[in-house]
Amino acid sequence: MTTQEYDAKSQPVLGTGSNAVGTRSWLKRNKARIAATLTAIACAAACAVPLLIAGGVTAGLGALFTDSDLLGPALLAATAAGGFVWWQRKRAGASKAAAAAGSGDGC
Repeated sequence: MTTQEYDAKSQPVLGTGSNAVGTRSWLKRNKARIAATLTAIACAAACAVPLLIAGGVTAGLGALFTDSDLLGPALLAATAAGGFVWWQRKRAGASKAAAAAGSGDGC
């Protein structure tokens, strides 16, 4: 059995004695575990954001469709959303075709 060294205030000196590894702080021992946990929480939150947005849009459009006074604006919003999705897909397809043709690189 080894003896632990003490300073002038009768406090154990860190890094001495039989349990020198156990004298590190809890935070230092668990730094990797804490970082991994925070990373998992951030990833889950980032993955949930699009689902929350889609749920909010769906709920909002459903509320608009159930009120007879707002049927026109609800149809307009749904048409605008569909048109925007169509335009984005058309634009993405055009840029892929241009990249495949080799245009835009200056050659």
